[in-house]
Amino acid sequence: MSSPYKMITSEPSLTMAPAIKDIEQGSDLLPYHDNSAGVDVKGDLTLLEKPHVAKPKWMSRPKRRWVHLLALFLLVLPITIFGARDIGRDILHWLRRHLHMHHHDVVHIDPQRDCIAYAAWDVTADAYTQTQNRAYQATAVFELPVSTSLYFESRGPSSLVEGSIEFTDDGMAGSDVISVEVTASYDRSDDLNITQTCWLQSQFEGSPWRNGVGIFSPDEWKAPIDAVSGAPLSFDIRVRFPRRPEFPLGLKSLQTSLPHFAHHVGNFQSSVSVESITLDSRGLKKRGYERNVGGGPITVESFSGKWGLFSTDNAEISGKFEVSRGLTLFAGRSVVNADVTLVNSDDQPPTTLVVENRMREHNCNVTLVSANESGMGGAFDVQVGGESSPVTVGIPYAPLDSILKFEAIGTNAALHATMHPAFEGTFLVTNQPSTPVVVNSFAEDPAHSGRERVVDVRRFSGSVQGSVAWRLPDTDRVTHRSRQSSVVVRGTGSTAVLVL
Repeated sequence: MSSPYKMITSEPSLTMAPAIKDIEQGSDLLPYHDNSAGVDVKGDLTLLEKPHVAKPKWMSRPKRRWVHLLALFLLVLPITIFGARDIGRDILHWLRRHLHMHHHDVVHIDPQRDCIAYAAWDVTADAYTQTQNRAYQATAVFELPVSTSLYFESRGPSSLVEGSIEFTDDGMAGSDVISVEVTASYDRSDDLNITQTCWLQSQFEGSPWRNGVGIFSPDEWKAPIDAVSGAPLSFDIRVRFPRRPEFPLGLKSLQTSLPHFAHHVGNFQSSVSVESITLDSRGLKKRGYERNVGGGPITVESFSGKWGLFSTDNAEISGKFEVSRGLTLFAGRSVVNADVTLVNSDDQPPTTLVVENRMREHNCNVTLVSANESGMGGAFDVQVGGESSPVTVGIPYAPLDSILKFEAIGTNAALHATMHPAFEGTFLVTNQPSTPVVVNSFAEDPAHSGRERVVDVRRFSGSVQGSVAWRLPDTDRVTHRSRQSSVVVRGTGSTAVLVL
């Protein structure tokens, strides 16, 4: 009977060493001696090779490749979705900041070029008090000219510097300088030398001179072994504007970039007029060090101007705001409590309001005011958004014959929007999985002309839409602008309520 193995014969040579080694290690190639022929093979090496047996293939190679790609896709998909969501938020915030606040000039600060005077510190040792728990306290005062633009900046890791800034109108009456008092608190005698504090002065593309104060720290800093917890340096800045008895002090712009600094603005309703204000307390990622855990709270007793931008991370924004061009409030993962007045006239673009936060409640009352002589008309654009937190927005008053574009969007957030009685236009409320709710409350004619309010409501799966119009009895005539106003409330994962 013939053997099921095939004979392989080769001359002995060095090239057969790997094969011999495989034999010694138990390879599938086995030695074979042809004893039937009576020949003792010594010069030739005869090997047996097992016959090829086809293995069952449950899947071809191309199919396995597609399975691997599918598994990789399913693994990466959740990461991509959540990552894209965060990236999308950052892009949205950037767009909102630059589209709605395009009037702000970018301040490029070079400390070596823009510092014109450094702080002359008055140091007090053993400075412990009931409110001050640091060993050292140093104070410096800058007297800035009454400039049309002011700016304040802190650079460096938040683990090194924190603090607060306060704007008041209790400066010397009639003075032509703005007093800026900087107080540094620290525990080690040499901590103050880590930073540089100076009077900044710069000019941007032919604009008027800007004056301010800067606090500069090294980008890379490692806390000493004996350092106390928290930032080793705390700066408290107090900006005192002089009072003008005959008219408010006018500023073209007031800007801050003070990560992790608490901001407080006094009552500037009648004493200080600021055309554009930007207060930024967000912790920014710069040159590789970590993004701050959170910014400082922003509190505004009263502000009136054309533009306003207030941003922070994980800290509350609260106060009274009045603008005639645009206002943006971004509180990150914290609370927004704001009373907002938007002023507009027919000869200008719509006055805008953008409010956004996440994880915490959001409460805004928005009053719309017309600057026209008739007290009627005006155009307004309000956008609010929240995530995983209640969003409550009320518009208690609006001028007759005004145009309002209102949009509220919430994800896992309970949305509740209330419109003013003068509203005329279309509305759309959507929500999943809960049913959206539209409440048609009683309202008297805000024009006191005997008109009747006609509310048309159409309900669909997951949405309620319709229109509101005021018209005289027995007529179909409505306000000529009524079809230009609109309200959109979009909710996901919670409730969505619109009160008309």
